[in-house]
Amino acid sequence: MDAAPYRNRRLPKIMIPHRTSPFWIWITAPMAFIYGTAIGLRNVYFNLRHKKGLDKAAIKTLVVGNLSVGGTGKTPFVDHLLKQHNSNTTAVLSRGYGRKTKGYIEVYPDDVAERVGDEPLLLKRLNQAVLVVVCEDRQYGIDTIKKRHPHIELVILDDAFQHRRVNPDKSILLTTWHQPFFKDRLLPWGNLREHRSGAKRASEIVVTKCPKNISEEEKTAFIKQIKPYSSAPITFSHTAYGKWRCVHGKPDRSKSIALVTGIANPQPLLDHLRSQSIDVTHLAFPDHHLFDQKDIEHIRKQKADAILTTEKDWVRMARFDWGDVCIYTQPIKIVMSV
Repeated sequence: MDAAPYRNRRLPKIMIPHRTSPFWIWITAPMAFIYGTAIGLRNVYFNLRHKKGLDKAAIKTLVVGNLSVGGTGKTPFVDHLLKQHNSNTTAVLSRGYGRKTKGYIEVYPDDVAERVGDEPLLLKRLNQAVLVVVCEDRQYGIDTIKKRHPHIELVILDDAFQHRRVNPDKSILLTTWHQPFFKDRLLPWGNLREHRSGAKRASEIVVTKCPKNISEEEKTAFIKQIKPYSSAPITFSHTAYGKWRCVHGKPDRSKSIALVTGIANPQPLLDHLRSQSIDVTHLAFPDHHLFDQKDIEHIRKQKADAILTTEKDWVRMARFDWGDVCIYTQPIKIVMSV
């Protein structure tokens, strides 16, 4: 296939000043200070509780999370962890972001994202033998898992680094290679949910979305910048893109592709496709976007021979009538550096 012009079409959105502009800093820095003070006091409170041995769960718990708002690859990483543990004795507990329900719900492969959230649903479909649960009250969720499924020995708490009401046995903090937490600032000035110093709670730090062939010198320089905030061991990983899977219609990869994403950071996937000289039209929706019929009609009007989307997006799109449109999903997995 010959290289074609790379096109990136985004849906209309509200324009905001660049985060390094003086105007943006002048407006957001005071708000970030107030937010940071509140978060700092909250962490002091829970640090004192945890030192007293409070908030320990009745089951072994492992937290996966990040300091920033989305885009660090938590779902592929949790999937990676599940492949390393006994599926019969391991459970995943998530808040179920974006769902329209409340309370404790166990996820089934034929569920819908509106009921359980897109990420828990994807994890269940990728690991059908694993118990996947959504519950906004993590402590209640753990207690209920213990009561209903006494054979469970480990609960992985997805996106729960800031959920301090559970004192976990282990915490894994994710940060990306290109947007590390040590170069970021607190909301709304930057993307951090809490101070950089929160990294000291991590038992392990995993750097995600790294280039495939980073040198030892680059790793050492990166680790040096993390060390002021955490003494936890640091490992590196990169994203591997698998072969496309045809999930609807007749396979057709001969010409142009419309890429549809509703994820926090589609840029790495776009870069991967661009490196393959694929003619791509990109339709970018907000993270966790719940598609409706108007969205589907808009997507179908694109002049492309096939649609490509992420596995996480497809769980929110599959319920619609796509006619004879050819649709692929892009499998993604985490590969840890040796």
